[in-house]
Amino acid sequence: MEPVCLSSGQLISASGAFLAAPGTNDDFKAESSTGTLAEDLPFVCAIIGAQGSGKSTLLNDLFHTDFPVLDASRTGPRRTTEGIFYALLHLQERGNSLLIFDVEGLDSKERGSTGRHFEYNVAFFVAYTADIVILNVFSHDIGRQNAATFHALVTVLREKFKLVESSHKKDRTLLLVAIRDFDEVDAPIDDLKQALEDDFHALWPSVVQGSDIKMEELYDIQFYGLPSKLFEIARFEEKVDHMRKSIMDRWLRTSGGLSSSSSFLMLFKELWTEISNRTSSPEPLCISATASLVELLIDLHCTRIIQYVMGGAREKVHRALSSILENFSDEISVASLALEIHDESILKYRWMARHYVHSPTFSRKETELHGLLWSQPDGDLANLVRQYWFVVTENRCRDFEADFASILGGTADFEQQTQQLRGKWASSLADFLREESQKLNSLMPEVQTLQHTCMERFENHVGSCIDERRRQGAVMLPTLDGNWRQYGKPASKKGILQKMRPVLLRILVIYLNYLQAKQRMKSIQSRKRRCDLNMPLGPTF
Repeated sequence: MEPVCLSSGQLISASGAFLAAPGTNDDFKAESSTGTLAEDLPFVCAIIGAQGSGKSTLLNDLFHTDFPVLDASRTGPRRTTEGIFYALLHLQERGNSLLIFDVEGLDSKERGSTGRHFEYNVAFFVAYTADIVILNVFSHDIGRQNAATFHALVTVLREKFKLVESSHKKDRTLLLVAIRDFDEVDAPIDDLKQALEDDFHALWPSVVQGSDIKMEELYDIQFYGLPSKLFEIARFEEKVDHMRKSIMDRWLRTSGGLSSSSSFLMLFKELWTEISNRTSSPEPLCISATASLVELLIDLHCTRIIQYVMGGAREKVHRALSSILENFSDEISVASLALEIHDESILKYRWMARHYVHSPTFSRKETELHGLLWSQPDGDLANLVRQYWFVVTENRCRDFEADFASILGGTADFEQQTQQLRGKWASSLADFLREESQKLNSLMPEVQTLQHTCMERFENHVGSCIDERRRQGAVMLPTLDGNWRQYGKPASKKGILQKMRPVLLRILVIYLNYLQAKQRMKSIQSRKRRCDLNMPLGPTF
C-alpha cells in the first residue's frame, strides 16, 4: 500500500503569509474510497532540524514527494526551504490522509534579527498540529547541546509542553530521531542513543521549567541511524524503509479519513493568523502571557471545529428529513438515526481537537456541541426527533379515525367499541414512543415531556372524535335507552302507523347514519390515495 501525493506546495511563506487559501484549492478536494468528501483533520508529520541538514531530501526518500532540495554546486550553501512547505498524501485502500510539513531550518542566519520571532511562530504551529515530529540531526552534533538542531528542538518541545502542562494524563507524540551520516564503526548506535538521551534529559529542565513531568510522558522516542546516502545507498534505503514503516504504522493506527480544504486549511489559517497577531512583538512572551495565548488559541480552534462539525450534522439532518418525506414509515427509528449523527459529530470533534483533549476548553466545547445538537427548542437533533414524533402521532390519529368511521353513535355497543379502538391505537403509539425514549434518555433530558405531549395530543384528538359521534347519535336517534318515547296519546289508542313510527324512524336514521359513515370512509380513502400519489405521508416541515 503506497500513499499517493494529492497536492504539494508552500503553506506558509518566508514572510509569514499563509498561502493556501481555504476552500479554493481543488487539489485538496479528492474523494475517498467510499465516494464521500473528506471531513476531518489529516494526520500531520513535521520535520525540524538545522539549515542544510537534508530535511527535504529525507522527506522525499520517505514519502516519494518532490520537496525542493539544496543543490550546493549550483546555488551554494543557501536556504532552500523558506517558511513551511506541505505535501498531502492519501492511501486509497484505507481512505486515510497524511499531511507532511517540511519546515525551514529554525536556526537560519539569513533571517538576522527576525529569525527568533519567526522561529517562535513556526515552533508554536508545529507543536499545535504535529502528531509525529522528525528530528534531523548530524551524528557529529550529538553531544553538543549548543548545536543549532538542539536549539530548534528545545523551541518545539517548549511550546508542546505549554499545551499540555495543565493536564495529568498526557498523549505521547512520536519523536523520530534521524541520525544522519551514521557510521557504525566510528560510533555504535547504542552509544549514540545513550548520548542523545543524555542530551535530551539535560535539555529537558529548560523546557519544563520546574515541573516534575518527564519527557517520556509526552514523547515516544525512536532512533534511526541513517548512513551516508552518497556512499552507502543500499543501507540508507534499508533504514529509510524501517523509518517509513514506523510512521505508517502510527498513521494508520490513529488517523481518520481523507481531509479536504474546507476543513483543515481553514483551521490552520485561523491558527497561524492568531499566532502571528499575538506574537507580533519581537521580544519573547513571558510564561503567563504564553499560557493565556494557548487557551485563547485552543478556544478559537475548537470553536472553528464545532462550526465545521455542526455544518456536517445539519447536512445529515437535512438528508434524513428528505428521506423521511420520500419514504415515510412509522417503522423508522428516528432515535437511532439521531444517535448515529450524534456519535459521528462527537467522534469527529474529538478527533479534530485531539491535540487539546486534556485542556479544560476541550470539555467545555464538547458540552457546547452537545447543546447545539440537543438543546430545546433549537437543537437540530432534538428538533428532528420532535417533528417526527408529532407526525407519527398524527398518523395514529388518522388510523383511529379510519377504524372509527363505521361505528354509529348511540348504538348499544358504541362505548365498548370506541374504548377498544382507543386502547388499540393508544397502545401502539405508547409502545413506539417508549422504545424511542429508551434510546434517547441519556442524551435528551426533555424526552419524557415530549412523550407526554404526544400522548396528550392523541388522547385529545380521539376524545373529541368520540364526543362528536356520541352527540350526533343523541340528536339523530329517537331513543338511546331502548324505551319507546310517548307522543301525547296512550299507546293503546294509537294506530298501527303511529305505533310503528318510532321503529321506522329509527331504521331510517340508522340507515342514514350508515350512508354517512360509508361516505366518510370513502372520503378518507380518497384523500389518502391523493396524498400517496402527490407526496408520501410524512412530516411537512
